[in-house]
Amino acid sequence: MSVIARRALLRFIAASPVFAGLGPITKALAEEEHALANARDALDVFELREAARKVVPPAHWGYLMSGVDGDVTLHANEAAYARYQLRARRMVDVSKVELGTDLFGMKVASPILFSPIGSMRSMHPEGEVAVGRAAKTRNAVQIVSTQSSFSVEQIAEAHGGPVWFQLYTTNNFDVTKKLVKRAEEAGCPVVTVTVDTPSGRNTVTATRLRRDDTRMCSGCS
Repeated sequence: MSVIARRALLRFIAASPVFAGLGPITKALAEEEHALANARDALDVFELREAARKVVPPAHWGYLMSGVDGDVTLHANEAAYARYQLRARRMVDVSKVELGTDLFGMKVASPILFSPIGSMRSMHPEGEVAVGRAAKTRNAVQIVSTQSSFSVEQIAEAHGGPVWFQLYTTNNFDVTKKLVKRAEEAGCPVVTVTVDTPSGRNTVTATRLRRDDTRMCSGCS
């Protein structure tokens, strides 16, 4: 069925009084009707998240979206950021908006950073390299995960500027020194340290969705 025909069918079903009492079903149909055809059509980042959820395999989506235990802290973080508001100022010159700031001696275009996410090729074939190219277009800081799908050198080359390095600590200090040394040689001016993994994490959402993923995938464990 063509995309146009599919959408026409969805519009018909959503408008039919026969399906009026089906609630969640009609809501789901309406959401699919308004699904993004192209990432450029997104009105905010949350629309991009919903579009990604439809195409990313369950195990990979769970890895990306999981918090710890019942995702309590994840939801608390979202609620905390929701309390911050932008103060609108009227009757001021906005012909040149400047969001630039200094971070550890670096001038960046915005205080919004690309956070480290490991194994990004599970989301997109070009993974962190594609993110590097995107960050380059906005002069944004990209933080590279220890568990990146590509080497820190490849990502830095795609970014075209210094990237930061996110470090997972280990109980082997020699390994830690080698990781930091390699990041330094690749031009990383900043190392950020993740401290929540040495004793393990109970990522409930990731584990649950991994069970629902019926594909043969050796990298999902």
